[in-house]
Amino acid sequence: MEEARELLADMLTHLGARADAVSSGALALKAVAQADEIGDPYELLLTDWLMPGLNGTQTWQQICGLPLKHRPACILVSGSLSCPADELDAGPFAAFLPKPVLPKALQEVLARVWGQSQARDTVQNASPAPARFAPGMRLLLAEDNALNQEVAGELLRQLGFAVEMAGDGLIAIEQARRQRYDLILMDVQMPHMDGLEATRQIRALPGYEHTPIVAMTANAFAEDRAAALGAGMNDHLPKPVDPEQLRRVLAQQLPHAVQTADPPTPSARPATTMDNEAELRSKLEAIDGMDLTQGLRSLGNNFAALVRLLHRITVQHTQDAQQALHALRTGDLEEAQRILHTLKGLAGTAGLPGLQVAAQRAEAVVEASRSRPGTDTSSPLMEVSELLARLACSFDFLPNDTHPSTTALDQRGLQAALLRLRPLLASDDIDASAAYADLHMAMLKHYPQQAQALAQTIDDFDFVQALHLLDTIMASASSPLDALPASDTP
Repeated sequence: MEEARELLADMLTHLGARADAVSSGALALKAVAQADEIGDPYELLLTDWLMPGLNGTQTWQQICGLPLKHRPACILVSGSLSCPADELDAGPFAAFLPKPVLPKALQEVLARVWGQSQARDTVQNASPAPARFAPGMRLLLAEDNALNQEVAGELLRQLGFAVEMAGDGLIAIEQARRQRYDLILMDVQMPHMDGLEATRQIRALPGYEHTPIVAMTANAFAEDRAAALGAGMNDHLPKPVDPEQLRRVLAQQLPHAVQTADPPTPSARPATTMDNEAELRSKLEAIDGMDLTQGLRSLGNNFAALVRLLHRITVQHTQDAQQALHALRTGDLEEAQRILHTLKGLAGTAGLPGLQVAAQRAEAVVEASRSRPGTDTSSPLMEVSELLARLACSFDFLPNDTHPSTTALDQRGLQAALLRLRPLLASDDIDASAAYADLHMAMLKHYPQQAQALAQTIDDFDFVQALHLLDTIMASASSPLDALPASDTP
């Protein structure tokens, strides 16, 4: 079907590939031969099994008979899970992909075919992921979404890093100019300046020629990795970030900082302090569309953090589909894609695969509408909206007080929290209001004279003035930022 073919091409394009689509095996033969002849060969061919004329197996066999300088790998796509074994063997095909093709399944198959998973397995078999890193390692996390900052920041602090945040590429450059970091985690898609350009400019700063910079993006394919490396980055992490893979990449980039303790098993991790955890777990496991195991894995088995993330998604993101639709109607496709891209990543981290797929599909359709005006974008957005509404009802039992109490923060802990507030103010992110509300009682304790003024400017959404006040508070603090603790553990 033309619609299915175009949707698959859109998924591939969104994931960073240059994708062409044809309607038959004969046309595929012609396209592969022409691309090879002009020196721009295809790296990969996805072929349907059942097609008019040549079927998928026959198409691939004929391509194998062409005098090509570079032969692509081939993935067989079929609507039947019972595709005959002799068809698979006759190729031979690099992989089999069942229909309907879901983004996550496509990503896993492509990563496997292109050898990324094999390389990752080699690293995993070679050495265990480290439990922690040496105290004193400073890490800059450049990420524009507050929830992603919270999730990644929590994982990194568990590993022993002193983590500071930047809300976009411009802020990351400024922070790198002011102080030295041992490693930078750089989101690729950010407002104002993306991670690629930010990396190029940071590399030009004194002392940053060899500092490890690791890309983070939902697009984890060959072209994305090449773009990251070309910009001067050292490695590439797909989103949502897997805690084990994060530890291994950090260990590769900072081998001198690895502590030799064995990584903790899930049962050995500190228990989360929730009185009714067993009851909440039982309720979450019963919810259709909730993958509790995946959510816990993404958050380092921190159940309280998962509950907090789910609650904030239902509170802060229930209107995402409507906001994306509004952006489309005003001609702001970039904003619509940003909203859906963020929602997709959060859903993957929180263990909501159905919402993740729906957001991925909507994002791909929005991207397709650039070249095909009149594309129906309302239907996939309606699906996202309905899923969000259903999940909000399903999660109405979640408590909203799972965040660690901020009144108990000492001044150094408050400074670290204010550093996480700064990029929200700098990027005019409305999440700054909720983030500051969590800190206000601690501010009254440590900075009683400045707390009310800062609260008022944030309430008035005067984020420029709020940022100025925040910087003044931080500059006058008795504990300098350079003395922030490297770990949450005394």
